[in-house]
Amino acid sequence: NLKKFDSAIYDCNKALQLNPDAPIAYQNRAFSYLNIGKYKESVEDYNMVIKMQPNTPELYYYRAADFYFLGNFEKALEDNSKAIELNPKYDVAYFNRSHCYDSLKRYLDALNDALQSQQLGYPVPPTYIEKLKSSLK
Repeated sequence: NLKKFDSAIYDCNKALQLNPDAPIAYQNRAFSYLNIGKYKESVEDYNMVIKMQPNTPELYYYRAADFYFLGNFEKALEDNSKAIELNPKYDVAYFNRSHCYDSLKRYLDALNDALQSQQLGYPVPPTYIEKLKSSLK
């Protein structure tokens, strides 16, 4: 699996040498970096492609994952919120924003987002909802 992402990064680097303004190359390289744990590099590439395509919710969603894994829960929260603003039915963005709120000990917000995600069709584990409810007590 790691080789697949390394190969994708190599291919994206070649594509960017030919066309440094290719958003899909930045996006694919960012996704590959994310999947091999190179979160800072991924953020840099998502920053580039967001400048080119600022109304694409998936870009904010994936950059939020990078920020989350870097421990920057506030930035992850902002990016998940932007993804939701751009696509109010983005069920998994609500779920991931719930985790950001949970990490920030904002349990009521976390619970509300988990329930919203579930209402939109995302398979939220019942144990997660119970954990959040018990955190409110």
